[in-house]
Amino acid sequence: VLRRVTEEATRLLGAQMGAFLMSPTEPGATEFEPHTIAGVAASTFEKLGRPRATSLFSGTVHGRAVQRFNDVTRDPRYGKNEPYRGIPDGHPPVRSFMSAPVSARSGEVIGILLFAHERPGRFARMHEEILRGAAAQMALALDSANLYRQASERAEALAEADRRKDDFLAMLGHELRNPLGAMIAGLAVIQSRLPEDADEANEAMHIFRRQSRHMQRLIDDLLDANRVRRGEIRLQKEPMDVVATTREAVETARIPALKLGQRIVLAVEQGEIWIDADAERIGQVIGNLLNNATKFSPRDTTIHVFVQAHGCLLYTSPSPRDL
Repeated sequence: VLRRVTEEATRLLGAQMGAFLMSPTEPGATEFEPHTIAGVAASTFEKLGRPRATSLFSGTVHGRAVQRFNDVTRDPRYGKNEPYRGIPDGHPPVRSFMSAPVSARSGEVIGILLFAHERPGRFARMHEEILRGAAAQMALALDSANLYRQASERAEALAEADRRKDDFLAMLGHELRNPLGAMIAGLAVIQSRLPEDADEANEAMHIFRRQSRHMQRLIDDLLDANRVRRGEIRLQKEPMDVVATTREAVETARIPALKLGQRIVLAVEQGEIWIDADAERIGQVIGNLLNNATKFSPRDTTIHVFVQAHGCLLYTSPSPRDL
């Protein structure tokens, strides 16, 4: 956009040379950086010094106004700046000259747009209006590019934060799963060596193992959710008995339900119902449904689970009577 605007404005103005210069960005820098050159070869300026904010162009540099010179060499401020006294060797001849600030919405001068001709009096007031329009187009393009860059940087930062969160959750899940598995195995060993008449100890060990398995399931859910977000979830489908899987889920949920005064009633149509699915995932689905049923149902509620050939239906009844 900057190149096209500079080239078209050079043509419309009848200028021999047009240029867009970026404002200095480095701390302490005073030289403007040529961005786009039109009408002459860009190589013309490679060995020349960079433009600076001299007194002659202060009005443009500080964003105050468009400046137009019928013959810039006749201005009393011309040729008074070191190290050049006038136009440096190798620079195209310049007499007619116009320049305009290109300012951001904040008012900051982003750069300057300038045009020149070797003959004096080539630019009139109407050309100033064309120059203002070109400068406005450049300002709009630069503002839009800056907003796009900022939005892209924010999106990249959010994506990176999301990736770090996923990495952290994956690491946390694995770090928690390993010691928890060892704890569950250790609890099983301890419980196997308790005497049968140690009822309170056995009950305590049963609670520890049950809650440990519950924590393990929560960690697995955490890892699964993270894998879903990454698109890494894989189903291990194989023949499985829905009835057996449901029985296991009901037995796991029955004790927490009893503590809430709730009952879980399982009804099956036939001894086995085989499907092709991921047994672990199906068990998680049924377990989550039962956990929600116990969690969000009042005390003294009967929770009915039906396993039928066409699927599994779960509902809660508002009263203890059988439905």
